[in-house]
Amino acid sequence: VTQAGMVRIGFDELPADGIVGNSLGIYSGDHYASSGVLFRTGELVAGPSGTYDFINSVNSFEVLGGPGQPSISPPNFATSLGAGTRDLLMIFTTPVTSVSLTSDNFFPETPDVIRLGALQATSTLNRFTLLGFDQKFDDAISPPGNLLSIGLNGMSFSYALFQVNTESEGFDDLTFTQVPEPTSITLFGVGLLFGPILKRCRRRSSLG
Repeated sequence: VTQAGMVRIGFDELPADGIVGNSLGIYSGDHYASSGVLFRTGELVAGPSGTYDFINSVNSFEVLGGPGQPSISPPNFATSLGAGTRDLLMIFTTPVTSVSLTSDNFFPETPDVIRLGALQATSTLNRFTLLGFDQKFDDAISPPGNLLSIGLNGMSFSYALFQVNTESEGFDDLTFTQVPEPTSITLFGVGLLFGPILKRCRRRSSLG
């Protein structure tokens, strides 16, 4: 039985480079699949009827680190492939109820809006509806200003997007809470149901 719960990814165990685009810091989008998340670099644009399309998708992301890099918890942080103004889509292999991350701590800079959104897939490939979002300014270097967090009052979702607007941005300390798998819930329920009965049986046998 897989125990679901909170997962934290700091990106610090990966070889990284201090220069955007160097192959040393480029990773396949499924690198953290075993931890429960896939990454896709692309751009979120408005689609029809209030939907959004994720276009120019690439199955990669980038990790930067080393001296002079603005990681909030050194040495590494993540960004979209090639940085720039492209967004980073997160696809969770198990639905989640919350996602949070910290923005990079590059300072000083002109404040620009960055967002973390929860998305729901539609019947059209790479088309989503927006379920909710959190937004902050990218010049913050300490909490709560640099913490982006999204939760939907217990409702689960399987996609999240780190969205930038006018310049390169990165993030660190990605944390998400997975929904328990049905088998875990079932076994937990069985324990609640039969636990008292088993205790009574043990008590009777000890008295017998």
